[in-house]
Amino acid sequence: IFLTAKTDVESISTAFEVGGVDYITKPFNRTELLARVRTHLELQSQRRNLEELNATKDKFFSIIGHDLKSPLNQLLSLSEIILNELQTGKKEEVIRMTNLLKDSAKSARLLLENLLDWSRSQTGKIYFSPEMLDICKLTKEVVELNAQNAFQKNIKIKSSVRPETKVFADENMVKTILRNLISNSIKFTKKGGEIKLSAEEINEMVVYSVADNGIGIKDEDIDKLFRIEVNPKTIGNSTEKGTGLGLILCKEFVEINGGEIWAESKWREGTTFKFKVPAHRVHV
Repeated sequence: IFLTAKTDVESISTAFEVGGVDYITKPFNRTELLARVRTHLELQSQRRNLEELNATKDKFFSIIGHDLKSPLNQLLSLSEIILNELQTGKKEEVIRMTNLLKDSAKSARLLLENLLDWSRSQTGKIYFSPEMLDICKLTKEVVELNAQNAFQKNIKIKSSVRPETKVFADENMVKTILRNLISNSIKFTKKGGEIKLSAEEINEMVVYSVADNGIGIKDEDIDKLFRIEVNPKTIGNSTEKGTGLGLILCKEFVEINGGEIWAESKWREGTTFKFKVPAHRVHV
């Protein structure tokens, strides 16, 4: 906003050409000046909100139109192959295809769960009920859910989370965070790799780490991980693609619980995702 004594047409034109949004000449009225500043700040805020909404909408339709269609198509294809193999009597091939069918169904289910959780968070309809939680117990539950996927890639999941470790957070949200981070690490860790889980209390917050020795993330891509408008193109060692929705959901859920999430990585050496949530009961 230009505030100047210049009133000639050339000065006014130049001001708008270089990016000005308003032009106020002296002497000015204080009330009018403040009103114009408020108006432009509100317009800027609305524009940013619209950009975020458009990015959210684009991401949503991208996932439905492409990422959800992919596992469903795979389910149909595998079903047809299994039917054909049953007629030939090849038992071993049928077992192998059935396992692939199960994995595809799991991927579709995880994506649907994330979509539902995300849509509820976007519309403000998600239920938030924090309580004291045994995060060691939750870790064991989530690891068991992912045990088969880890076994198929010969990946070892080692947890050093102590039984006495407690957090004050919403149970369903913490499970969703752990589920996404651990499944994500399995997806991008090479066969025969290792994933380490740990948690420690620092300054009344519990910092939880999920570390893998997978393909890693380039420095320039670290900041893109939790942004809705970015469409991730990274492909894991088993040609597994990610939608990026899981990490975005983790960020939203961690922040709802009064925490923070970030990633540390070295390209081709591995990645560590960390998040922190309150260790003790807080007023909410």
